[in-house]
Amino acid sequence: MFINFKSIISYTIYYLVKYSSYDVTHPFTSLRALIVEMMVLLIESDETVAALLSAEMWRLLVSWAIKYPHNNIYHALFYRLIFAVLRWTQYTILLLTVNLNML
Repeated sequence: MFINFKSIISYTIYYLVKYSSYDVTHPFTSLRALIVEMMVLLIESDETVAALLSAEMWRLLVSWAIKYPHNNIYHALFYRLIFAVLRWTQYTILLLTVNLNML
């Protein structure tokens, strides 16, 4: 059974947000950050949880790291996620993530 967070995360209202040096077309909402943090905490607590995330979810997480280069909060959560996978020695999941990044 895969955890399908994408259906929860993808339902957002998009609007343009202008900052002094860049624009964000699709803001990274606090709901997304909370869901990603929950995923990080689950993966940090149990090594089998990382295997439950689908390839589509990993693709979405990697694309957010590229799509939101100015979002330090998400990058810190994404780092914790990758670090937890490394700590649990889930190398197949890490290789999947690296391969998705090359697509």
